[in-house]
This record gives sequence, C-alpha cells and structure tokens, in this order.
Amino acid sequence: MIYFRKYSKQFLLELFFSVVLFELFLGGGGRLVMIGPLTLRMLLFSVLIVISGILLINKVKIDIVYFRLLMLYFILILFAGVLGYFHHATPVAIFTDIKPLLYFLSILFFAIIIKSYNQIEIIFRIIKISAVILALTYLILMFLIVCKILTFDQIYYLSDSKFYSEFIFNGTLGCFYYKGFIFLSIGFFFYFIEDSVFSKITSLLILISIFFTLSRGLVIDLLIMDLCYVFFK
Repeated sequence: MIYFRKYSKQFLLELFFSVVLFELFLGGGGRLVMIGPLTLRMLLFSVLIVISGILLINKVKIDIVYFRLLMLYFILILFAGVLGYFHHATPVAIFTDIKPLLYFLSILFFAIIIKSYNQIEIIFRIIKISAVILALTYLILMFLIVCKILTFDQIYYLSDSKFYSEFIFNGTLGCFYYKGFIFLSIGFFFYFIEDSVFSKITSLLILISIFFTLSRGLVIDLLIMDLCYVFFK
C-alpha cells in the first residue's frame, strides 16, 4: 500500500509536470487560453508554486544551487527595478515588467521533479510532440489560405483582436511568427539527429513549416544548433 501511494504521488506529479510543459511549449507567450481574468499559464504557475511549497515543507531534498540561482535572479530583478525607479518609471510600470519574470520561481518545481533520466525523456518527448503539433497546425492554416477557404484578413483580425501579443505577421500572404515557434527549431533538431525514417520525414515537415514562417531568426537558430552539434559531436 505504501509503494502504491508513492507510485501514485509520483505519477500525479509527472502528469502535472507534463501539462505544464505542454502549456509552455505550445502556449507561446502564455495568453492564448484565458480562464476568467487569468491565463492558463498563471493558474498552472499558481498550482506549481503551491505544490513546490508543500513538497519543500515536507523536506523534499533539493540542491542548494537552485536557491542560489533564485537569490541571484532576484538581486538582478531588484537592481533593474531600482534602475527603472530612478529613471522615473512608475511602480505600476515596474511591477508590470517584473511580473512575467516571476515565472523563474518554477525552477524549484522542476528541480524537485527532475530527478532521473526518465524525467529528461519526458521533456524530450513533449518538445517533439509540441513541435509536430505546431508545424501541422501552421501548414494546415497555410493550406486553407492558399485554397481560399480562409483569408488573410480573417486570421489577422482574429489574432489582432484576441491574441495581439502572440503573433507577428510577415507581409499579407498569411505567413506569421508565433511566439511558440522557437520550439519548431528545437523539435527539428531532436528529430534530425535520430536515424529512423519517420524522424527524418518529421524533421523535413518541421523544416518546411519553419521556412514558410519567413522568419530569419528561426533559420539562424537551426544553423547555430547544427553548428554546435557538429562541433560537440
């Protein structure tokens, strides 16, 4: 019974860990899904902090280096806040800038959960799945625009009215950059270094979606990762 309870606890933690990762990798800047006045990312972050606090109270071991990182991070934030104040920024404006940076507190949760290579494998798999979802979604949208089932104006209006901070459009062809597309490059790399035919085909699919974004930044990301891989290989 004790073993079952431990297993269930670990399973639930890894399940929540997976949900948090999927939201991070697919959610872009975190404003796609709103639940009342809050975003899904805010709610997950709140739960994450509560879980971390409970585990730390129950004396779950965590490397002291993570607390040092947090201390250094908050010193930097404090310095930036003071600098902003002396440059006549209002406290409200300073807090608005600092608020998204507080997500760094989640490092404690990740440090608690990631204890073995099994959790690293979960991260790899979720990045790869997320990259495929992003690539397919984008290519389907491009196909619908080319077939004139959707128009550029419809997509632009939807994104501008509801998700104005998540998308950057490139011209009027319908091509756009989404804040979550950084994981296209990472997902491509993970598939590209595998030897199976399926992985090579999937990496090609992701590569096509990257080029259709017309984003030079993503192409540069690919080149840097490939160069690093060749160097360390």
